[in-house]
Amino acid sequence: MAHAADRQKRHAVSFQARIREGGTWHEMMICNVSRRGLMLKGRAGAPQRGTYVEIRRGSQTIIGQVRWASGNRCGVKAREDIDLSNWGVDRSAGGEGGSPRSQAVIVVRRPTAADVAARSRLAARGFNFALLLMLGIAAAALTESVVSSVLAPSLGQVSRGLGSK
Repeated sequence: MAHAADRQKRHAVSFQARIREGGTWHEMMICNVSRRGLMLKGRAGAPQRGTYVEIRRGSQTIIGQVRWASGNRCGVKAREDIDLSNWGVDRSAGGEGGSPRSQAVIVVRRPTAADVAARSRLAARGFNFALLLMLGIAAAALTESVVSSVLAPSLGQVSRGLGSK
């Protein structure tokens, strides 16, 4: 276990973020952040200890490993140092420490069921269009084959008649 001297200063924040655990995304609240990690709190249970997670807040992404989990909270050690200036932490106030610049909460909206349904309908329309296009091409090729086999004897007679003169 780390000694108090080794522990990085935590900065209290309140940000919504999306957490990917395996292939599943969850919404969680970032409660505090340090240069090497952060604490998350969720509505449901937290990822298990040892799990690797991807944390997204706006355009920022952090990859890390869950070091501890208790109930709906967990601590994540970041793979790389976290730039605290991107997290609303004023580094000029008291060395590396400081306080949050604002209490604004950034909400990253999770797709609703209606969004998922709309995206699914759009994908289905694209699939239907591609299928109908392929069927149309196949029908045109079949029609060309049938028409040419039906008209071949007549066109042969016309060609011979024109060629004999």
